[in-house]
Amino acid sequence: MDIILAEHSGFCFGVDRAMKMALGTIEESSEDLYSYGPLIHNPQVVEALKDRGLRPIDSIDDIDGGRVVIRSHGLSKDLIDRLASKGAAIVDTTCPFVKSVHEKVAEYEEKGYTIIIV
Repeated sequence: MDIILAEHSGFCFGVDRAMKMALGTIEESSEDLYSYGPLIHNPQVVEALKDRGLRPIDSIDDIDGGRVVIRSHGLSKDLIDRLASKGAAIVDTTCPFVKSVHEKVAEYEEKGYTIIIV
């Protein structure tokens, strides 16, 4: 049986970037390391990162300092500000394409638009 892989298989650009940044942070940091939610939507990868010291959290109350890796799908500005107020160093691995959408949403909310993303 032949197994044929698609030319563009594997992680998308944003997830690949987030993984490289997270792995670099794991290698260089001696602080407690967290990701707010799973870094990516792949339970096996999240578990492997956990084994290397990157612990997913679901609440800001679960940390006191350390470094928090922002997942590839990003977080709201409010949550990032609240994490920083807890003394956490932020490592933002948000995909640049996703971040662009966040910025456009913020811009149009300031102009009074109601944003609905489908």
